[in-house]
Amino acid sequence: MKDRDFKEIRRECLQAEFEYHFGGIEAGNKLAGWQGLCAELGLSHNIPSIKQCRKALKRVHVNILDLIDDRRAGRQIETYSSARALANYTNEHKRYFPLDDTQGESLIKILLKQIH
Repeated sequence: MKDRDFKEIRRECLQAEFEYHFGGIEAGNKLAGWQGLCAELGLSHNIPSIKQCRKALKRVHVNILDLIDDRRAGRQIETYSSARALANYTNEHKRYFPLDDTQGESLIKILLKQIH
């Protein structure tokens, strides 16, 4: 029971922190916010539409826990060249973001990758 409670609290905290750092991008639905995130993740900052930003972000391989940590610390965000490279890093370092309650085409859903 204790482990389950810890996991639920951890999931809620991580999702709240993600929302704190990145929720404004979706809420405002402003192109500049999406372009800024694309640039922060090493993509062009001149992507002409939110739809194209979403499409470009689907191809980004980033560990979401690191994304949050790096944003909080003001560090350059590390991305990976492939889903396999991301999976290897994530498994090796046990840096898993909880998959619960991720729905639709939200930003978090776009960035999440299945790790095997």
